[in-house]
Amino acid sequence: MDVAVFHNTLYAITDQASIGIVKLNTQTLKFLRMKNKPVLDGSNLKLVSTDNDNLLVVHVKPTLEMEIFMVDLWVMAWFRLKSLGDCALFLGGNSKCYSLANPGKWGFDENCVHLIDKDSPACKVVSVENEVIKTISLPENRGPLGAKLYNIDWCFRSRRDEVGYALHE
Repeated sequence: MDVAVFHNTLYAITDQASIGIVKLNTQTLKFLRMKNKPVLDGSNLKLVSTDNDNLLVVHVKPTLEMEIFMVDLWVMAWFRLKSLGDCALFLGGNSKCYSLANPGKWGFDENCVHLIDKDSPACKVVSVENEVIKTISLPENRGPLGAKLYNIDWCFRSRRDEVGYALHE
């Protein structure tokens, strides 16, 4: 299961690709009836709230090939994407998937998925069509007793994923 915050609502996706919402203000859970729901083999589904105001599902297959879908909540349907446009996705190991608009500003490739495999100190830049565009070597971090720790998560977080709170007396 994975979750994402989108328009002040917490969305969750199950291993069977069912999408449910939890309204933060009422604490209710409701599974949505979606059209065009794909049959997905495997449980590695990631929900992504993008900078371009879209809700995406990234299906990572055991072969590390990916399928990317947009979830349109107006028509309650899934659509397979053939392009991310001016956006990039970042996925590290089994961690959360993140998006970044205008990635060229930060030195990343647009319309690609930047994938860090937990077994290798490298980042693969992969097209939406699952073609490896390039591989970027990453510095390997050494932990105690020679343990290998790789950069399997991204260093930036979007403010849209933050939950604000205030203490009232």
